[in-house]
Amino acid sequence: MYWLIVIVLIGIYMKVRVQLRGELTIGILHPACNSGGGGEKVLWSIVESIMMLLEEKEIKARVFIYSGEEYIDKITILEKAEKRFNMKKLS
Repeated sequence: MYWLIVIVLIGIYMKVRVQLRGELTIGILHPACNSGGGGEKVLWSIVESIMMLLEEKEIKARVFIYSGEEYIDKITILEKAEKRFNMKKLS
């Protein structure tokens, strides 16, 4: 139930922010975004869906993923996710 409330609030925030600034910034916290397990597949599926939806609506957006892992180059993380989960280009 709490997730539904959070999703609705995020949707409202995104709409207001896009109307005010013309660009959307989305931040996601995932402690192990580079691990390659089931939770990571959900994360990257969400990111891919968000990017496809925003592309359809012609909305400029940036997605930031905050992780507890040691620093790894973003290109390496995206390439690994694309290859492991068979997703279209995420970058």
